[in-house]
Amino acid sequence: MELRLKNIGMIKKATVKLDGLTVIAGENDTGKSTVGKVLFCAVKSSAMSSGGFFYRNRNKYIIKKLFGDLKNIIHLTQRQPNEYSRLAHRVNKIREDVEKILKLKCDKVSQRKHYLKKIQLLKDDSDISSLPLFEEVYKELEAAIEDSFKNKFTATNFENIMNFAFAGDYSYHLSDKSYSIVEIKDEIRNQSLRFELGSKLNFWGNKIFDDATFIDTPVIFQLIKLLNDTSLADKEYMPTIKDLKQKLIDLPQKRAIWEQQKIKEIIISIQETIGGDIVLEGSEFSYKKNDDPKPIKIENVATGIKSFGLLLFLLKKGYVHDKSILVFDEPEVHLHPKWELKMAEIIVKLVKYGTTIIVNSHSPYMIEALKRYSEVEAIEDKVNFYLAENGYIEHQDSLENIFEKLALPMRQLKQMKIDAYING
Repeated sequence: MELRLKNIGMIKKATVKLDGLTVIAGENDTGKSTVGKVLFCAVKSSAMSSGGFFYRNRNKYIIKKLFGDLKNIIHLTQRQPNEYSRLAHRVNKIREDVEKILKLKCDKVSQRKHYLKKIQLLKDDSDISSLPLFEEVYKELEAAIEDSFKNKFTATNFENIMNFAFAGDYSYHLSDKSYSIVEIKDEIRNQSLRFELGSKLNFWGNKIFDDATFIDTPVIFQLIKLLNDTSLADKEYMPTIKDLKQKLIDLPQKRAIWEQQKIKEIIISIQETIGGDIVLEGSEFSYKKNDDPKPIKIENVATGIKSFGLLLFLLKKGYVHDKSILVFDEPEVHLHPKWELKMAEIIVKLVKYGTTIIVNSHSPYMIEALKRYSEVEAIEDKVNFYLAENGYIEHQDSLENIFEKLALPMRQLKQMKIDAYING
C-alpha cells in the first residue's frame, strides 16, 4: 500500500509505503508530521462519508438547504399571502415525503427511483417550476441522490478537516495552476482513494481504513475537562485532538476484540512498565499505582506515564486493530531513553499483530530501537524508513543517512569541546 502526496504543507512531493511500520525521521519543520496529519484527514473523511455520517448530512442538506431555498424564492416572488401559503405547503409536503424515502431501508436503485419520482412533482407543478432559479435548485436536488454528490461531499469534508488541521494553510506551495494531491493505493486488494484540492475539489474511490488515530501529546489528559465544556461542543478545533478526546471518553468499541490474547499481553506489558493503571471514574482520569490503593489525579502524574497511559487506554477501548491506522508523532518526547526502547518494542509488536503504524521521530534511540525490535520480531519486510528533508520524503535502504543527519548536534558539541581545549 502506498500514500502519495503533492503540494501539501511542507511537502512538495512524497511517496510513502504503508505496509506495516513506516518510520519518518528528520529535523524539525521538515514535514514529518504532515504525512500523519494528511493521512488522518483522508482516512477520517473517507470513513465518515461511507457511513451514517454522510447520509445524515446529505439528508440535512437536501431537506434544510434546498427545500429552504425553494421556500425563500416563493417568499420573494409571491406577493399574495394565500398564494405563498399554498405553494409553501406544497413544497413542505414533498419535502416530508422525500425525508421518508431517504430513511427507507431499501436498495439504492429503489431509493433513487422513488426519490426522483417524488421530486419530479416539483417540476410538474407549473407554479413552482416557473419560479426564478428553480432549475438550479432542481439540478442540485437531482444530483444529491447520485454517487457524484457523495464524492463532492467527501472532497468538501476533507478540505474542511484539512483546513482545521493545518490552520487554513495546507496549500501554500500551490501556484495558480497547480493543486494538492492525496492518494492511497492498495494494489493487493485493488482499492484506492484520491483527493484533489485546488480551484475544484475532487474525490474518487472508497475507504481503505475504518479509522485513524493521531497521537501527538499526552497533555490531552489535562485538556479533557476544558474540551468537554459545553461552550466548545459545537466548535471546530484541531481534528486530531477532537478525535482523541472523544475516543478517551466514549464507551468501548462494539467490535470483536482483535487478537484478544496478544492485545492483553501488550496491555499487561504497559501496566508493568508504568507500575500501575490509568482509569476513568466518572469524568476524572487517575493513575492507580500497584503498591498504593489511593488514586493519583492524572494532572499530577509524570508525563512519561501519561504517554504510555494514552496508548493503554486506546487499546482497552478497542481503537487499535487491524483495520485502523495509528500515527505516533514524536513518541519519544517526555520519555527517558529506557522507556523509548519500551515504546518501540510495543509499537513493533502491534505492527506484528496487524496494525498499520506511522512513527515520526528525530530520536536516534527510537529509530534504532524500532529497527532492532523489528529484527527480533522478524518483521523487517514490514518496516520502511524515510528521511524528511527540503520538502521531500525519501526512502532509505539503511539508517546511515538518517543517523548522519541526527548526529550533527553531537558532532557540534564535540567540536566545541575540542575548540575549547585548543584555545586553552
